[in-house]
Amino acid sequence: VKHQRIPAGVFSDGLINKFIRGASISGMTWEALAVFLYDTTRLFKKNIFIQFDNEEKALSFYRVCNEYRNNCFLYFPSVKTREAVPGFDIEDTRYRKESILGLMGDDASCCIVTERSLSELSIPGAVESSVISFNFCVGDKNSPEKTIEKLDSSGYERSVSVFDPGYYSSRGDVLDIYPVHFRNPFRISYNFDRIEAISIFDPLSQLTTKSIKTLSFRDFNSDSYDINNISLMMIHPDISVCLISRLGNKIVLSHLEENGRIDLAFSPVVLLNKSKRKRLKKVARLSKNVKNFFFVGGEIKKNSVFSKNIGARFVSGSIGRGFLSNDLSLLVVSERCLFDPKQQEDKWQNVDRNNGQFIDRGALSGLVDGDFLVHKSFGLGIYRGVVFQNSENGKKESLEIEYDNNSRVFVSLDQLSRVHRYVGTKKTPKISSL
Repeated sequence: VKHQRIPAGVFSDGLINKFIRGASISGMTWEALAVFLYDTTRLFKKNIFIQFDNEEKALSFYRVCNEYRNNCFLYFPSVKTREAVPGFDIEDTRYRKESILGLMGDDASCCIVTERSLSELSIPGAVESSVISFNFCVGDKNSPEKTIEKLDSSGYERSVSVFDPGYYSSRGDVLDIYPVHFRNPFRISYNFDRIEAISIFDPLSQLTTKSIKTLSFRDFNSDSYDINNISLMMIHPDISVCLISRLGNKIVLSHLEENGRIDLAFSPVVLLNKSKRKRLKKVARLSKNVKNFFFVGGEIKKNSVFSKNIGARFVSGSIGRGFLSNDLSLLVVSERCLFDPKQQEDKWQNVDRNNGQFIDRGALSGLVDGDFLVHKSFGLGIYRGVVFQNSENGKKESLEIEYDNNSRVFVSLDQLSRVHRYVGTKKTPKISSL
């Protein structure tokens, strides 16, 4: 296959058009589904809701999608009914605000939802009319006082320095702003009422990481709640809703009113051999039997050259595993599987907070007695070490977390995904009560 750098997607326009006209698609893998939905959104040029039956599955698939392309997919979780847990619930707030604003934008998006999050009355009724636009450009006249008024109207809180999303700081001729749906805060430097510089900065060191010329964003106050709240579906009644289900070990993407079904019989491309030469040999063998061969990797020159050398068309992005469909004569190979580069970062992690925020088995050795940890269900506590507990299968290791009034929670090592380091700015934060 002659290598060519083309804007067209992995999937054919013909297949996508059949789906748009009502045909369901079965036999998908998660990675294949993410790529298909990206191609569909780009061709369809309209927003789509992808509905799951629970939040865990929805978030898990969103992470697959966001890894592939972070400029197309949105995730709209439901409002949590439990008490807010510091360090976790801000993430849900960021996802929700990003989705509401993104669906109001000009570009088409694929928004991942659940039945509950799509229909619950959790959005201020006047949200569309209350959206405020912020536009900054170096050299333009811009009143910092008026910008602060707009920030206050959008629900931002004022602080001495900006460390967390949803805050701003005004110090003389410098205005720092950290939008909830931004990964990092930014700084506006004024010369009287004219913008002299705009920069992205590191919230912990407060040092500039990138200088830019222009910056625009929209925001609204998401804290207001009244009897006139509406649902996401009420704001966008014309957006198509597609359902995700399982048929055996394969995934089905279906319409509410199905007009036929197309089974693509995808299988994952698993490259487990430790030898890179043998992994490449397997890819070469698989590619001989297909007409459409793609290599998905990072936007760097060596990947473009590599895809040309193996006879594949290059696609910018990242997926965990490739996929193969003999019915479509289609093979997609993943850079991650071939070369095992580092795992993707969490969506909201900024540069500083990538170091050890999430706890896994490898990070346990870096914890010391007295470190602050946050449990997704129980909140902020104090790390007291790893202990052995009796279970039906014998003794097992657990993380011991101390809460107020000397209460204890033991987290088994297979549940470490529910725990992360405290990332707030207070040196002595208030410990949660059970």
